[in-house]
Amino acid sequence: MKKVKAVILGIFTLIPILYIIFFISVFFHMFLNTVNSTNTESSINLFKIILPLHLSTMILVIVLLVIYIVNVFKNDTIESDKKSIMGDSSVLW
Repeated sequence: MKKVKAVILGIFTLIPILYIIFFISVFFHMFLNTVNSTNTESSINLFKIILPLHLSTMILVIVLLVIYIVNVFKNDTIESDKKSIMGDSSVLW
């Protein structure tokens, strides 16, 4: 894999990790607003934003998983008998 593609793949790999932090903070914000019964309209607006982001992040994770599995099987540095183990462990992780 060329360096530019590897950097782009690395950036896309970081997106789900950053999204988890964002999602947890938004979830706590919505939870605290609901518990305090203050500004529930704000929570609804946040939910309208977070739902498409959540779905797109899940799709991104599936696409990244496919890219990683294809990369394992195309990689010549990995021995052929270990490729299936690497692919399976990527799915199970």
